[in-house]
Amino acid sequence: MMPRKSYLLIILMTCYSGTYAQVSTLNYLFKPGDKGYACFRIPAVITTSKGTILAFAEARKNNCGDADDIDLVVRRSEDRGQSWLPLS
Repeated sequence: MMPRKSYLLIILMTCYSGTYAQVSTLNYLFKPGDKGYACFRIPAVITTSKGTILAFAEARKNNCGDADDIDLVVRRSEDRGQSWLPLS
């Protein structure tokens, strides 16, 4: 079984073209510790009509539980997922 962290990467690589791409390097969009968040959960990806890819996730400050400080964060790519703007 593939680690959960890899699912978002594969979804991102396939959502624009609609076909599976060969993965040569991994680029984790949401990593524990980024911007002081303990973990990220419930990722979602959407491609706009102009081809911009938006990746959302729930960012959890102190732990991965549901009863804590939770923010919605987004990362944006305008080049089919080759590069990403910082977490916001």
